[in-house]
This record gives sequence, structure tokens and C-alpha cells, in this order.
Amino acid sequence: MALLIEREKSFYVSSNITGTTLPDGGIIGSDGSELSADKSTVFINLDSPGIQIPTGAVEITFRVEQASVWYTAPNISAALGNNRIDYLVASVAQAPIIIPDGLYSVEELNSALGRELVNRGQLVDGIVLSGEDSTQKVIITVQIGYQIDLTNFESLRGVIGWNSQVYPTIAPVAIESKPGENDAAFNNINEFTVRTDLVSEGIQVNNSGRNLLAVIPITSGSVNSQIIYQPNHPSIVEASEYRGKTINNFYIRIADEVGVSVVQSEPWSVLLVLKYKYILTDQQIPLIDH
Repeated sequence: MALLIEREKSFYVSSNITGTTLPDGGIIGSDGSELSADKSTVFINLDSPGIQIPTGAVEITFRVEQASVWYTAPNISAALGNNRIDYLVASVAQAPIIIPDGLYSVEELNSALGRELVNRGQLVDGIVLSGEDSTQKVIITVQIGYQIDLTNFESLRGVIGWNSQVYPTIAPVAIESKPGENDAAFNNINEFTVRTDLVSEGIQVNNSGRNLLAVIPITSGSVNSQIIYQPNHPSIVEASEYRGKTINNFYIRIADEVGVSVVQSEPWSVLLVLKYKYILTDQQIPLIDH
């Protein structure tokens, strides 16, 4: 006689925990979870006996039932190495402008640049950044005597789509303007992904899964807003390697589409579901009992 029983176990993983600050800047909570310094990853340590999956378990899977994440990840920051504007006035190099970490549009970036120029007693429109929607290019306009130097490795040239150069090459005697050579790249993240070491492969992306559990689309107009992921048909990730084993610890990480951790300034959460079936029987079952 055999009986097939279905079981589900849910894990609500949240970065919104409080606890003791660790030397590395991480946080450990009363539930035994630890938050990475950049708040992108939560490490879970389960008390004994952990989650035990029977030897007779079949159809072992994980899925992300729900997730919420704020789209506030910076596209310009010190960590990304793209927050510097070097410039010259009357052929004299000025102290570089360091743009505060943030998620910028071209308009917001231009405002930050203009404010700093004013604070230095210089022209608010000495250097102006503007977008050209039809070509996805960023146009730089400079006043008489102003030049922008995009040769520094930490310049924002990649974000605005310009090649390494000083523009104009000599101090201008009239207002000059031109678009960048490449498309602007303010949307440095195209979608969020949920990663975990609970699965060795995960959802396949081209020829690799890279621990991928779910892909969270970033919809138009969601900048600086909370994205709620609640799919009608969650992706199911097979995890047969846990048959007869125990889960004591794992991590959940918010990353970009290529698997790079994304710094999180706001709380995020993931509802993870483990599902399996197991057989109650008085008979020996090949490939399960051996």
C-alpha cells in the first residue's frame, strides 16, 4: 500500500530586520538572519533540526510566490565608479564635481551639476546636459570658456553615452553643443532577479542558471517606487538534490539581470515556497530506497 502526501514550506525573507551591527556593517537579527552590508543579501541560519526533506520525497521544487523591492538602486555612485565630472574654465582645470549617489534621469543629473556650479560662483549653465529622446543621446552644451573632461576612469561618460574625450578640445569662444557618440545608459538595471544557493542552477538564462529563482520586471514609471512581484504562474525550480537531506542555512539575494548584487537602500522581501511530495509505503521503491 502506498500513499502520496504533498507538503509545502514557506520562507518569508525580509531585509527589514533589526539587530546588532557587526564589524563588517552587516546586521544579525533575533531570528538568526544576517543582512549583507549593501543590504542586497539576507543570510538565513535555521535552528536545529532545520528543514528535513524525507528520503522518499519526489517532485522537490522551489518557487518565488511573491516579492517586493524598491527601484531606488543608484545608477550613479561611488561604488559604480561613475560619479565624477571634471571640467575646465578658461583652460584651467577645476576641482572635480562629485555627484551624490542616486538614481538619476538626465534632467536630475543636470540639476545636480548646475547647483554645484552655482555654489562655486560659476555659471549655472556653464555645462548643460540635455536628453534627445529621438536618438537616446545626451547633448552637452558649454558656455564660452567651459570644457568638460571625460577622460577620467570614474567619469560619468558611460551613463551619458560619451566616449573618453575633452569637449571641446580647446576653450570655446562661443556656445558649443553636440550629442554623445553612444546611447545614454541611465537604465543600468533592466530587471531585478532573485538568487539563492538553495538551487545550483535555477531558471536557465541562455546556457546558465546562476542560482536564479525569479525575474522581477521593472515597469515603465517605477523609478523610486516599490515593485510588487506576484506572478500568476511562478517559475518552478527543481531541487531533487535535497531528497533525504536537511536545510540549515541559505541566502536570498537581489541582483540585476547578469547576477551582480544590487545595493538596496529600502527594505525588500521575498516569499519563497518549498514544495515536495513523499510516499508512505510498506514496499521498497527503486531509486529512492537505494
